[in-house]
Amino acid sequence: MGVDRSLSWLTGEHSSLDHPADISEPGAGGKFDFTGAVLPYPGNTFICHIDQSSYFYRSLCDLQDAIRALPNADCMTFLPKKSFHMTVFCGVGGVPLNADGWPSGIEASATLDNINNFWCDRLQSLGKLGGFVVKPDSLRAPYSVRMCPGTDDAASALIHARTCLETFTGIVRGDLHCYEFHITLGYLLRWMTDEDAETLIAQSNRLYSHHLSGFDSITLGALEFCTFENMHQFNRMRLFEE
Repeated sequence: MGVDRSLSWLTGEHSSLDHPADISEPGAGGKFDFTGAVLPYPGNTFICHIDQSSYFYRSLCDLQDAIRALPNADCMTFLPKKSFHMTVFCGVGGVPLNADGWPSGIEASATLDNINNFWCDRLQSLGKLGGFVVKPDSLRAPYSVRMCPGTDDAASALIHARTCLETFTGIVRGDLHCYEFHITLGYLLRWMTDEDAETLIAQSNRLYSHHLSGFDSITLGALEFCTFENMHQFNRMRLFEE
């Protein structure tokens, strides 16, 4: 289990900002505005969507609904259920586009379409990636489910995939071995008081135990290269199943 930093995430204890970093006025680089409305935040990413026919997906949906119904949940904006996924490797994204880093060997003037098309033309060289065996570990604050490899082989497969994608994209993030896999259910809109945060953490952890503690392993599908215009929808450009 990873270090639980939920309280500091919810209260902004270690932040110099007066609001969570993903929240801003329109045009100021955030993913959502202060009311929770989604903002343009284009980019691309390498993810595994959660199978919508699976019991695990239905359990995630039930967990999100239960958290949404909590008294203090108005401090969050929640993602559409159809968007649920586990990120394996982050691509480029943001406003401006290089807010999440920039790939080596790509002109600084390149557009998202330029990068998407360039990568798509070369992705077949990576072959088949995916089928990772993972399991839910805990709540990463009440708006994200921390996932971890379900077996030693799965841990090796995830590291292998991330190494391949780091080399392929030319994006070196420095978290190859320490990245915390997760499934995002929503985003925090504003900082909470310690008391409210502690209450929300306790309530949401009980809900997590009820809905997800029984899962020992989930096998994800093939890795997907996706592009997006905002955090509500991730559109597949290539499936790594060949």
